[in-house]
Amino acid sequence: MNVENYNLSLKRFYCFLLYVGFIGSVYIFLNNISSLMSEWIQQINFVLFIIICVNFFLFKSLFGYYITLTNIFVILLELFNFCPMFINLVGFTYSEVGLSAMDVMRIYGFSTCQEVVEVAIFFILFFCAGAILSESIQYKKTIITSGNVVNIKSFAKFLLVLSLPFDIMLSVYKTINVVSEGYGNNLDQSPIYLVQYISFLVLAGAFLLWSVEDNHKKKNNILIAFIVYKIFGMMTGQRAEAVCAILIALCLYIYGVKVKVTFKKVIYVLLASLLIIFLLVFIRSFRLTGYQTIDYDILLSFSLLNFFAEWNTLNIIAEVISFSGSHTMGISTLYSIACVIPGIKSFDVDLYDVDIYYVLNLYRYGSSIIAEILFDWNCFGVVIFFVIGFFVRRLDSMIFRLIQNKKYIAVIYWIPFFMQFLYSVRSTTLGWLRSILFAFIIINVCLKLFHFIYRGRLIK
Repeated sequence: MNVENYNLSLKRFYCFLLYVGFIGSVYIFLNNISSLMSEWIQQINFVLFIIICVNFFLFKSLFGYYITLTNIFVILLELFNFCPMFINLVGFTYSEVGLSAMDVMRIYGFSTCQEVVEVAIFFILFFCAGAILSESIQYKKTIITSGNVVNIKSFAKFLLVLSLPFDIMLSVYKTINVVSEGYGNNLDQSPIYLVQYISFLVLAGAFLLWSVEDNHKKKNNILIAFIVYKIFGMMTGQRAEAVCAILIALCLYIYGVKVKVTFKKVIYVLLASLLIIFLLVFIRSFRLTGYQTIDYDILLSFSLLNFFAEWNTLNIIAEVISFSGSHTMGISTLYSIACVIPGIKSFDVDLYDVDIYYVLNLYRYGSSIIAEILFDWNCFGVVIFFVIGFFVRRLDSMIFRLIQNKKYIAVIYWIPFFMQFLYSVRSTTLGWLRSILFAFIIINVCLKLFHFIYRGRLIK
């Protein structure tokens, strides 16, 4: 990175300093919060609401958009870690919707719950601080654009023709498993990474296709077709992957097309969101036992509280805090780097000792980026989260500039990484580096193959 290409925005840097002060005020407040459960629940919800509002509006002011890849990640973190407290505030009972295992306060106790919430708060605040500091360092140069629209459109179609069969094959296979044996059978299947990353190219192809399309209506139709396709793909039971793909698609679309917010569009988005939420609840009701045993009582008693009861990774953090062993202090991070080697676990079974998923037996929960960093680095994890926030915002800004300057091919290299990154809110971080490496190899092979078949020249 050439330092001369960047300059420091004092206005944004002052925002960073103010945000550091905000973190300090949250720390002071939490140290003086009530120890009575009923009062603590009310006060902690007040703090969480303030944090959500500050992050949302500050990010909009600094980044220029309500929806960015950085914003989406922070919002998902807040939902998965703050929703249980909002639910406790209204007296919701997890057992009503078959989610007793998600009730952190009942399972781990009030004191552990307090500690877990505070850990989640400071991890999120430090991530945001890193992102804000990153935004204060601005890129000065303008990217020189060049490219052939016809070739990029042809390459987009090439990617779709190549990847759609793999993606459909995976979806059909997993759907058959869900119908016959339940979602648990899909979890037991080891992923074939090559096939999985080729299937990620569906989003890459759709992105390239709508990016070079001049007709605005056709752009919209391509995006809508992709979203509908991904919604049908949720029938595999794997909702999170489809939701992440849809969120990334919307973000990339907004980066390239200035979307005018109108009242009608807001109503459409709200209605579509409610339908998708109902679909997600419907999928949850069958995915563990198959279509034949759908819990229709839960569907009929559907409410937003039912839905948000699932947004919970605090129990995973509680497992880490309750863990009596020692923290790995970076070994898990090295393990995640080693995971670029396919089948690494088969070479050394001791690697299971640094994988939080196996050490804490998280099969019933999944995983969480906050829990993994906490397990690996203990209290130093907030510093790691600060660094992650800094570099993720840099990547986010780079992708925005690339799209604005029509460097679309360079963008698609990072799509698999952001898929894994968003998914790590409630899953493992082990796929980050592997996704970058596999994407680089697969996309470059696709480019070479495209050149060979069409004898065309595609400028990146």
